[in-house]
Amino acid sequence: MLEQLRPCMTAKNAYDIDYKMLRRNNVRLVMFDIDNTLVPHGCTADQKCRDLIKRLKDMGFHVILISNAKKSRVEPFARSIKAKYTYKARKPKPKAYRAAMRSCRTRPKQAIYIGDQIFTDMLGANRAGVISCLVDPISPNEGFEIRIKRPLERLVMKLLKTK
Repeated sequence: MLEQLRPCMTAKNAYDIDYKMLRRNNVRLVMFDIDNTLVPHGCTADQKCRDLIKRLKDMGFHVILISNAKKSRVEPFARSIKAKYTYKARKPKPKAYRAAMRSCRTRPKQAIYIGDQIFTDMLGANRAGVISCLVDPISPNEGFEIRIKRPLERLVMKLLKTK
């Protein structure tokens, strides 16, 4: 079970990832979490986020947001960056990741999921067989249930580094 939590790669944030390298390695689909991955929790898409999504599309990537948040959170955000989306995705279940790959006609090794949480984002991506990339949370301002999980996530990462 612990291995299913291990991200394939890590990055400081979604903006510092080498997307050119991913493209050279045949990645065609970039899937993102929203809150604390692209923007601080609950914030709207800022210019930096819009620029990243535009750059990825210009590079030929499909971009899809996969979030456990409600439609009222995800839909306006997705509309503002002109991206497809799934809300109430029920991560870590792999269904939303697989549906995104089907919609873009990509295989798991052609897809990456970028998120800030191990128990939802990384576990779900790994269950779906896609490349998982864990980024540091953008902001410490998070919901109560997420703040409760962070110490356990740090422990899991420490255990994974010793293996």
